[in-house]
Amino acid sequence: MDIKQIKANKIRMILQFSIPSIIAMLLQTVITITDGYFTGNYVGQNALAAINLGLPILYFYLGTGLCIGVGGSVISGRMFGANERKKSSEVFSQTVVAVLITCLAISVIVFLLFTPILKILRADGDLSVYFTEYYRIMLFTYPLMVVGTIFGMFIRVDGKPQICMLVSIAGCILNGVLDFFFVDIMRFGIQGSAAASLMVQLLTVLVQMFYFISRKTGIGFRKFSFDRGINKEMILNGSSEFIGEMVSRWWKKVHFLMG
Repeated sequence: MDIKQIKANKIRMILQFSIPSIIAMLLQTVITITDGYFTGNYVGQNALAAINLGLPILYFYLGTGLCIGVGGSVISGRMFGANERKKSSEVFSQTVVAVLITCLAISVIVFLLFTPILKILRADGDLSVYFTEYYRIMLFTYPLMVVGTIFGMFIRVDGKPQICMLVSIAGCILNGVLDFFFVDIMRFGIQGSAAASLMVQLLTVLVQMFYFISRKTGIGFRKFSFDRGINKEMILNGSSEFIGEMVSRWWKKVHFLMG
């Protein structure tokens, strides 16, 4: 669809992109509620408390991923709109690799600092055990989660927001089924909940990767060389997302603790 068609169908285009995105966001909330339900009811309140205690780790992953991902998608989208498909795909590939490297580095750092983090959070006894069991697995899950989020951004840039919605629906259903199987039936405890999340994120990323690999036109994986200028612009464009994510999440947590 060219720019003239977009201008002629503004309302339809807005709805076409916004509604699937809203549904996908709501489904993420459903996944969180489902995880909380199974963990709280079948493992215990301490397990749920341990998960909530480590949420700042998740916020940092998401903030960092959004910083790079949003910045990269803006640049790629601009090039895509200018019909520079090759450059757009190169920026996409660079963004994904940059996000993956950054998130893996965060996982390694968190793993090495696990004991100090437990002390800072004052997690002891059952909380310490649950925290360790859960987040040792989630250190593999969060990079996949962030990469999946980035893939979703670029699928929207590629003009296919409905695919993101369908992937989210499938992931939401699968997450509920796996939570039920691992936590309720198999009684794997908090590790079962973490394993369910890991499997859902892995399958989500694989499906999204297939979308980009199978694309003969539009945005896809391409060989690239790291461009410092692109990296700089990427971070500058996405820095507001990082700040917004961290401030809003931390403010809610502080407000909750004070309330």
